[in-house]
Order: sequence, then structure tokens, then C-alpha cells
Amino acid sequence: MSNLKPWVTKFFTKLILSKTAKNTYILSFADISMAILAAITTAIIARNLSPGEFGTFLALWTFLTLISALLDLGIGAGIIAFVADSKSLVEKNKHIGPALFFLFLIGLTQFVLIYVGANLVQNILFPGIKLQLIKLVSLGSWFLIMGRFVNDALRAKQEFLKSGLATGLFAMMRLIFIIGLIINRSLSLYSSILIMALSPFVYFIIGYYLLNLPLQYLKWDRQVIRRVMGFSSWLGVNQMVSTISSRVDVLLLNRLAGALSAGIYGTAALMARIFVIITASMAAVFAPRLIELQEKHQRQKFLLKICLVIFVGWLSIILVGLIAKPLITIIFGTKYLSALTPFYLLLIAMASLMVTVPVTLPVIYVLKKPQIIAYLSVVQLIIVSVGNFILIPRYGILAPPILLIITQLSVIIVGGYYTIRWLKSTQ
Repeated sequence: MSNLKPWVTKFFTKLILSKTAKNTYILSFADISMAILAAITTAIIARNLSPGEFGTFLALWTFLTLISALLDLGIGAGIIAFVADSKSLVEKNKHIGPALFFLFLIGLTQFVLIYVGANLVQNILFPGIKLQLIKLVSLGSWFLIMGRFVNDALRAKQEFLKSGLATGLFAMMRLIFIIGLIINRSLSLYSSILIMALSPFVYFIIGYYLLNLPLQYLKWDRQVIRRVMGFSSWLGVNQMVSTISSRVDVLLLNRLAGALSAGIYGTAALMARIFVIITASMAAVFAPRLIELQEKHQRQKFLLKICLVIFVGWLSIILVGLIAKPLITIIFGTKYLSALTPFYLLLIAMASLMVTVPVTLPVIYVLKKPQIIAYLSVVQLIIVSVGNFILIPRYGILAPPILLIITQLSVIIVGGYYTIRWLKSTQ
């Protein structure tokens, strides 16, 4: 036993002080800070709007983030495979530049289409909501597409400190703008959406400056785009479907149960989002490192480290669950305490989400089978969409988190099967 203690101490010391761990700390700190600042921003908006108005705000904000995530087409995640594998800065820029230019054109196209077809969008999703708000949301989606990509590019280059700085400044400036509206006594549904739509442009400018990408690389390069899309297409399918699955709940609640239910559930989802961000941060740090490691035994050892990090994440989920009631009261006020039960269910879903990291990364980046995750995401979308249509009228705000738990378990089972089979193989 005395011989075991020094070994355990040495192992955990190396784990805590490793380069991967430090990068995870940097990125997680930045993303958690952004989540906290976003929660404060949202709480301020919630306290100054009625629950019904806040539900409308959440529905519009969900639509904005949904469109921007869908039209990324998986390029933000896929660029990692090319940038992490490139040794020279020129080679990295030759992939990043055309990909960014391509996304610029996609964002511009969606803005024009939604601006022109705002009446149709209003009739289908947002009856009674002003057309001006829908048009603002489409502009915000364009900016957010580009802002997210430059941040993904920084992470792909493993410039995590710069990525964290861009994320933190974006969230801080958005909060300052909202506080400015409070001071000026002009915070309303319209002004809130205006800030949320225009602030992603600041995100893009900061990220592009830190990316230090020369303008000469911003051009149409068919070969590069085809190469990136060839790998990213399955990731794009997965991202599109997963994005719809993760955001359709608020839209369906708004449509089937009303803005009040959407606002209550949205409050729980916003609080749980911190763990979505932490999980995304872990995946962003772990993926390039997993690609870099060539030997199977190195990758196996690395997966063990990931599992230990997830265990720490579970402890944080338990802690938040213990203080959930005072947390909701302090941040959002007593009128949102009915969000407590769905929040507990969402915490279980978040614990499951963390487990998906070590079982999906090897499937995508080692086995090179992103189509498996894409197929899974389609199944998830069917479960979530059909399930919410059936269960929301009966169970209300409890239906979305229950379905989320089911879909995460399906990913763990299937992804775990392929990962375990790879671990047992001799290759």
C-alpha cells in the first residue's frame, strides 16, 4: 500500500499538470466565464421582461443560434482534422481562409432568403411576432456563423488562450450593452434582440484579429472546400440534426404549450447549458490531441485521462444539483422556481452528455467513421421531434429533458460499442 501511494500521487500530478490538462483549464475557464456572463445577461433580460415576453425572446434567440449552427455544415468541427495535421502556418491558413470565405457566402445567402421570406417564417414559427425581429435574427445568424468559425479555427490551431480571450470579450461586451439599456431604461424585447443580433459581429472581429489570417487567404478555392467538405459532410449532418434536436424543444414548447412554458423550461435549459459548454470545451481540447497521437497505447492512455476528467465533471453536476433552488432564486427570481424539476432532469442528461465524449471521439477521428454519429443523430432527431409532439401536451416542460436523456443514452451505447471494439482489436 505504501508503494501504491507515491505512484497514485505521481499519476494525478502528471494528469493535472499535463499540457492537455492546462489547455482544458484555459478553454473551460473561458467557456464557463462566457456561460456565467451569458446567464447574467439572460437573467437581467428575464427580470425586466414578463415570462411571456421572455419566452418569445428565448424562441427568437433559439432560432438565431439554430440557424447559425445548422449552416456551419460541420466545417468548424471538420477543420480540426486538417489544421491539426498541418505542420506549417501557410498550410493551416490555406484551409482556414477558403472555409471562412465559404461560410461568409452561406451566411449572406441565408440572411437574404430569410429577409425576403420573413412573412413565411412568421406564419410557420412566430405568429404574432413582428417581422423586424425575425429579420434582425437572420442578420445575427450571419454574424454568428463567422464568429463561431474563427473561434473554431483558433482551437484547431491549439491557440486556446486566444480562443478563450475572444469568447470572454464577446460575452462581456454583450453584457455591458444590456446593462447600458437598463441604465438608460430602454430594455425591451426589441432592444434585447437587437443586442443579441449585433453582438456576434464583435465576436467575429475580435476572433479574426486574434486569428491573424492574411486577407489573401480569404478566397474561393474549390479544391480546398471540396476536401474540407468531404470530411466535414458527415459531421455537418450530425451537427445539423443534433442542433435541431437540442433546440427544437423550446420552439415546440412555444408552439404547443405557449410562451410561458417555453420561458420556464428555457430558464432550466440556460442553467444546464454551462455543462454543455464544458463538454464542448473538453471535446475541443481532446480532439486535436487524439489526432496527434499515433500509437494505439498512447490513445488508450489518453482516453483514460478523459474518463478521469469526466468523473470530476460529474462531481460538479452533483454540487450544482444540491444548490439548484437558491441558484434559480438568486439568478432569475422566485417566479421561475417551477423550472427546478426540469433542471434536475437536465442535469442527468448533462452527465450522460459528458460520457459521449470518450465514446464518440475515437469513432470520428481514429476510426474515421463520422457517418455512424451522423446516423445516430438522425435517430435522435426522430425521437426528440416525434416524442415532443406526443409528450408535451401530456407532460409539458418535463417531456424535453426526458427525451434528451434517452437520446444521449443511445449515443453512449452505439459509440461505446465501436470504441470498445477498437480497444479490443490488435491494430
